[in-house]
Amino acid sequence: MSRLSKLLSIKPAAPSPVAGIARRDIVEAGELPLALIIVTVAVVSGVSLAFEVLLTRLFSILFQYHYVFVATSVAICGLGLGGAAGAWLTAHRGRPLEGREWGRVLLALALVLTADALLLARLTWAGSVYLHALLALAPYLLIGLFLSSVFARRPQDSPRLYAADLLGAAVGTVAVLPLISLTGAFAAILWLAALSLLPALALLRGHQGRLGGVAMASGAFAIAALLLAQRTGGLLTLDMAGIRSAAPDKTLVRVLQDPSQQARIVETVWSPFARLDVVETRQAQQKLIFTDGGAGSYMYRLEAGSIGHVDQALTELSPLKEALEFVPFTIGSNDDILVLGAGAGRDIVLALLAGGAHITAVEINPAMVDLVRRYAAYNGAILDRPKVTTVVADGRSFVEQTQAHYDLIYLNVVYSQAAGHEGAALSESYIFTEEALRAYWRRLKPGGRIGIVTHNGFEGSRALLTAIAALQAEGLGRRAALDRVVLTQYGSDDPAQRTSVLLVTRDALSQDALAQVAHEAERRGMQPLYLPYFFELTLRDLVLGRGDVYTFARNGDVNLAPTSDDRPFFYHLDWRLPPPLATLLAWVAAVVLLYAAATLWGVRRAARAAPGSMAGSMAALTLYFGVLGVAYMLILLPLVQRFFLLFGNPTLSLVVTLEGLLIGAGLGSFVSGRRHTGLTGLVGLAAVGIVALATTHAFAYPALRDQLLGAPLAARIGAALLLTLPLGFLLGIPFPTGLRVAGQTAPHGLPMWWGLNAVASVLGSALASVVAIRLGFRDVLLLGAALYALIPLLLRLANPPR
Repeated sequence: MSRLSKLLSIKPAAPSPVAGIARRDIVEAGELPLALIIVTVAVVSGVSLAFEVLLTRLFSILFQYHYVFVATSVAICGLGLGGAAGAWLTAHRGRPLEGREWGRVLLALALVLTADALLLARLTWAGSVYLHALLALAPYLLIGLFLSSVFARRPQDSPRLYAADLLGAAVGTVAVLPLISLTGAFAAILWLAALSLLPALALLRGHQGRLGGVAMASGAFAIAALLLAQRTGGLLTLDMAGIRSAAPDKTLVRVLQDPSQQARIVETVWSPFARLDVVETRQAQQKLIFTDGGAGSYMYRLEAGSIGHVDQALTELSPLKEALEFVPFTIGSNDDILVLGAGAGRDIVLALLAGGAHITAVEINPAMVDLVRRYAAYNGAILDRPKVTTVVADGRSFVEQTQAHYDLIYLNVVYSQAAGHEGAALSESYIFTEEALRAYWRRLKPGGRIGIVTHNGFEGSRALLTAIAALQAEGLGRRAALDRVVLTQYGSDDPAQRTSVLLVTRDALSQDALAQVAHEAERRGMQPLYLPYFFELTLRDLVLGRGDVYTFARNGDVNLAPTSDDRPFFYHLDWRLPPPLATLLAWVAAVVLLYAAATLWGVRRAARAAPGSMAGSMAALTLYFGVLGVAYMLILLPLVQRFFLLFGNPTLSLVVTLEGLLIGAGLGSFVSGRRHTGLTGLVGLAAVGIVALATTHAFAYPALRDQLLGAPLAARIGAALLLTLPLGFLLGIPFPTGLRVAGQTAPHGLPMWWGLNAVASVLGSALASVVAIRLGFRDVLLLGAALYALIPLLLRLANPPR
């Protein structure tokens, strides 16, 4: 028998004998089958997670990634509002929503999703995230109303319902990724709307009446019409040229709105990683490919028949050798070159112009590689020339796994503005950390060098200090490390144009080599920020031995401290928290406190007629569900972030990590439902296991990851599942068990406690980001483990032995 068959065949536990919810043995249409409820919960949960992924993709086109996090978090707070609405309806009606009322909520969800797809595609004002967030909040309000009502109506079935919730989320997370590539994000929302109609139809079957039938038919017709219009006329297409108040780093909007560029989008490709736009301008010799409207990459025109005749084909591009990005190619051998972040091919062109004999180009986004290859007739098959080997992988992971050595490892402004799928975690690159630079340095040939081109001198200086820390960690002394780094900056009045170039060499540079670097930089309009023995003023304290790089970095107004895998926030140069994150944390904390107070007040008011004093139990349950929501995210988000390096692919990392945790949690919830006594002890055992596994992961995982990096992909996936499934299994026990206890103590409070848990999870996401920036992801895990240690105590206070 399959797991789903087993899940559906389990007989429900006996209902709670405690009065509070006016439970009917038979509703007007008869009691709904538990199997139908379970399947409906799974579908709605899958729609919820899939919609969150789509919001992350859509918002990342318009906003900087910190604001993407804010907008998505505000939207997900709608789950809590839905829980509050469910509690209000329960208090005024004497019972939760049920049966065909659920069907009406899901019908409304389908219609609201349809409207959202159209409105989000037509909303071109990007001056504030909150209007977009409010549009996205409406579906979550309905989802929260439905799910909280289901759990309140069937508290005795919470383990099976929560299992269906988690398994549905797991399926939704996986299914939406290919859907994005096939249809685009806006049309994908319509497919979610269509999916929401199916359980609505099942719940309303035979009871919708004339008005309900008309609404159902109208909703289905509207969704079908919009899908057809999207395929034939591009109705759900965001007008990037019409975006108003765009973020400063959304270069695509500026290019399209500049009349002198005569720019137009000729092709758009959606993928789970990012949206790509191919743009033509008045310069016929080049096209631009933008990632999520921000990071642009040049694709140059080469003759289609130029394979095997590279020198002739590249003649017209020889002026690129005068670009400041070419400086790393001007010293030392260029036989074996590794390009990290191939993009649309510009850096490969630079390597070919430098005479590279063997060029390995690594690109993380498979959609980018496919797109550039489709334009092979234009770009001369730049990714597949005889001297070029293209690899689809994360640059850092590739370096960790390869055994090859290189004369030059080249990183040209390796910065992807694509927001991560997890949405609630700040997505940062592991390509500029101390551990990364150590890995690059070990892959250099004698006389080899690393060339890093960054946006400005601040980023270059941070990369410089990180490189010094990396070299010292490799066993070099202070002076030996300082002799192997060079930093130059373009002298521009515009801070945004002060591009910097960092060189990190395998061996100390000779006086002649240093003079050559100075000459090549100077004739390109650059000035030294650090040049061993020639210009050392900027690092004077380090040169004189007055403290280490960490002490040196702490003395400045800008955060230049070396970054690590545990704190990979390279582009966060402010000592303060990012303003959007700080604002979100304050607001969500206030919302959680108000929500908790409202929950406690509402539950106590509804339970006035209950015998005895339950004030302590209700307060403990309120704390229980709030702490549980925060703690769960403090465990989940660092795990997703940490597994990225193991796979070198953000999509694969997201899928494997979330699937392991969600499937494990679903199984844990299902198994916990078989136990009907000793619920507090069950949660205590689960908490002990969670604390032990999370703490072990916090300290042991980095070493284990390093051992697994060279293993085949199947072995790495298997290892990740072995690490996440047991932890997920334990994480799936406390929430449904708490709902069963709450159903026996104060059943009227179930919708509010469900909603509190949802809102608290947003607080957990924000708190995880804050702690990761300040202390690191390891401490996020440890904080989550500490909160889980409190869970059994809170549940015991809520359910004291009798």
